[in-house]
Amino acid sequence: MLSENTTLSGLFEALGPPPPRLITLKEQLWADSYEFLLSRGYRLRPRYHPRWVPSWGAKGNPIRLESEDFLTSYAGDALDAVCLKTKQKVVLKRVGGKELALLRRLDGLREDTRNRTIPLLDVVPLPGTEWTVVVMPYCRRFNSPPFHCRGEFVDAMRQYIEGLQFMHEHNVVHFDIAPQNMVMEESRLIPNGSHWCDPTTHSGFHSHFFAWKNRCALHPAVQYYYIDFGLSRHFPAGRKSARMKGTLRTFPMIPELSLTVPYNPFYVDVFQLGLAMGRLIDVYPALEDFRTVAAGLTVDDPHARASLDEALKQMNCVYGQMPPSVRRKRIWEKGITRWKKVTRVVLGGQWDL
Repeated sequence: MLSENTTLSGLFEALGPPPPRLITLKEQLWADSYEFLLSRGYRLRPRYHPRWVPSWGAKGNPIRLESEDFLTSYAGDALDAVCLKTKQKVVLKRVGGKELALLRRLDGLREDTRNRTIPLLDVVPLPGTEWTVVVMPYCRRFNSPPFHCRGEFVDAMRQYIEGLQFMHEHNVVHFDIAPQNMVMEESRLIPNGSHWCDPTTHSGFHSHFFAWKNRCALHPAVQYYYIDFGLSRHFPAGRKSARMKGTLRTFPMIPELSLTVPYNPFYVDVFQLGLAMGRLIDVYPALEDFRTVAAGLTVDDPHARASLDEALKQMNCVYGQMPPSVRRKRIWEKGITRWKKVTRVVLGGQWDL
């Protein structure tokens, strides 16, 4: 039995070394595909090498709390890799035939600058399976790191509104617009890169300083994208006649969703984008002037919601009436500590201990 005076180090000693960390079931497909993907020019992290031996917990070795190969990737259908040709990090995603066909359709329309669907860098069928791996740029969630000013917020929302306009004009409904499916290119934003298992760190561990550049200081502008088209659909007959039934577990607040009454899913996309915008405004008090834009997109009656054209025009109007000094003024999240403010202003990042 452990006494009240047992120290943390004594507790670790009493427990003994941790058992070997094994590959999870969700990771197994990637481990099985390591050598094939390497032959196609994509190298996974050491954890997925077929002859991987954990670098911690071996007999006689100390416990290593910061072993990179200890980190588990929980998103089983996607993983990071290094492209051997360019030496750049990329994202590999396992998709089925339906999603692949839609991604190819949208990727073939790159001449439209409003196309905010994630680019396809390569397509790699997995031998002996029904799956295909699509290779995409290495991105991160669009709202992390935090926004620096109103101009950054408007640039992001403008790209997402225009991107949804583009999809809808081509009769494609996304149907799963949420922060986890809204990303941005990170290569210039995070010079030291981020770790796939924890993108708020460089190494995967919260014991070091995490630094970034302000988006408004980067030229050309940061590119924002939509990802994850697993629920998306193309309606060849057009948007007006599109009908669906069914609910979404992650969006119970959308009023028209029904298992029995047909609804137009294009209006659902509009509501979802307005919801994402409204939640972002909730975080930054300085963005309250844009509340009416988000509110117009999330009206209960689908037919009374603002159109994407109207929302873009209204947002540009609100932003255009602001003096340049207000557009560039730094904004802060609700409840941020003074320490984080100082480290961001002086050092360009923060410690996440």
